[in-house]
Amino acid sequence: MIEYLAPWWPLIASGLLNTVLLAAAIAVLSTILAIAVSLGLVSSRRWLAVSCRAYVEIFRSVPALVLLMLMYFGLGEIVGALGISAFWVAVIALSVNQSAYTAESYRAAIESVSRTQWDAARAIGLSRSQAYRLVVLPQAVTPAIPPSANPLVMIVKDSALASIITVPELVLAANRIIQTTFQVIPTYVAIGVVYLLLTVPLIYVGRYFEQRVARRRATAVQA
Repeated sequence: MIEYLAPWWPLIASGLLNTVLLAAAIAVLSTILAIAVSLGLVSSRRWLAVSCRAYVEIFRSVPALVLLMLMYFGLGEIVGALGISAFWVAVIALSVNQSAYTAESYRAAIESVSRTQWDAARAIGLSRSQAYRLVVLPQAVTPAIPPSANPLVMIVKDSALASIITVPELVLAANRIIQTTFQVIPTYVAIGVVYLLLTVPLIYVGRYFEQRVARRRATAVQA
């Protein structure tokens, strides 16, 4: 199989690079969106909390593929007028979808911070925004890290959907190889192996952080 794919390695390498760049961009944007939405979910302003809850429920209910096609084909004229490439349409659509899931994990992490920490922050004269920035969010980072590994794996796998709108990532590279060679199974097996090499390390990194956080919590309880 390696010999058969040898002439196609440059195309596969290019697809791999685009997959990594696409996944990295989605990870960054979805994290920013998820943090913003999670803060809205725990906000004391009802209109903001309700709006963020609607965001989560809507974008968790709509399949990522539907959202991607809606933005690229349904809003094609607007996308074209703004000069947004297919790559960035995929980043935006998949980030919105992923952030709706991740926001709940971040919300839980924020709410895991003891109420006494809030009271202490207010007691020393910090405003609500300062309490979030200086006290709550730093403590919410640790419990938020382990659940972030699974979304990263999902992001890498969901990046394959971008091939639908002609983003030149791994799956589109595989389709182009198949169109020329008609070798379906060997090509997809090779691409599957590449995805394994991308996702398996993320899974083990997530497990490592889960165990580390669990040990820290156990130590804190014993103390």
